[in-house]
Amino acid sequence: DGADILDTGGESTRPFADPVPIEVELQRVIPLIQAVRQNSDIPISIDTTKAEIAREAL
Repeated sequence: DGADILDTGGESTRPFADPVPIEVELQRVIPLIQAVRQNSDIPISIDTTKAEIAREAL
């Protein structure tokens, strides 16, 4: 049992949700990615509409 993939994002995909600035989204997802990577090799999917977030997540 357990997860096969971790899908995460730093901005709500709910309709009409307020947009999140790039800096805030980075502060939300990068520490999570780093923490997961230190403890697991599970694949991580980043749900974002911003190219900069995707680049930094790599």
